[in-house]
Amino acid sequence: MWRRIKLVVGWTSFVVMTGEAVLLAFEAYTIRTNYPSTETQKRSGQGPLFSVTSISGSGFFINNAGEILTNRHMVNSCRRISVAGAGFHGVQAKVVAVSNGFSRDLAVIQIPNKPSAVARFFNPQPTNDANLDGRPGPFALVGFPGSNLGETPITQKMTAVKLTNIKGTKELFVEADGPNERGESGSPLFDGNGHVIGIMFAGSTSLKDMQTETEISEKGLAVYSPAINDWLKQSSTGFSTSKISNSSKSEVLPTSAVVQVFCFK
Repeated sequence: MWRRIKLVVGWTSFVVMTGEAVLLAFEAYTIRTNYPSTETQKRSGQGPLFSVTSISGSGFFINNAGEILTNRHMVNSCRRISVAGAGFHGVQAKVVAVSNGFSRDLAVIQIPNKPSAVARFFNPQPTNDANLDGRPGPFALVGFPGSNLGETPITQKMTAVKLTNIKGTKELFVEADGPNERGESGSPLFDGNGHVIGIMFAGSTSLKDMQTETEISEKGLAVYSPAINDWLKQSSTGFSTSKISNSSKSEVLPTSAVVQVFCFK
């Protein structure tokens, strides 16, 4: 009787230990073959167990409470979200608010770190103002495109900026001509006064899919600042807007407010 019990216990322990060994071996293999590079891990921090995919984008601080505006598609179905910025990396973030619908691809996440800078929004009056002609340039997109893992975001000048409509929506969007790469989702689009006029959420491929079958290259689409402000108010999220100014004097961009956002699937 006792011999049988010992035999069962022995085989059970063997099976459990073998299973654990297989799981550890599988984890080591997947991490080695699919996990982000050492430099990426340094920036993003360690992902959850068996998480082998990290997607990176951008975002920016909108208040001193450590709340960051990014895109909804950047936080969807994430097992873990982390943020890297000026002087910190791998800080875990929590989701505070997420928008509904395509036209406002927005989300707010929060980290415990106090920002060194906060971005301010351009807020035209009335909010349906369809004219950006008076905004001073140059316009710039600030974010972490491609595989940029540096501490400082990249600033890219946009050659032309205008408001546009997309069939099926009632919103105005900002269409910007200039480089737009993977990783720039969530990047703020600044005017020459250093005010945010939009947040990038789609590149040329997405523009083709949403509007026509005609290829549109070197373009990006951003949610317009009045729509952002309206949604942030509905979400009870604090933010600051600029005084309207058409001054041609360029201001220093608050690039340290821009962060890199990582999503672990």
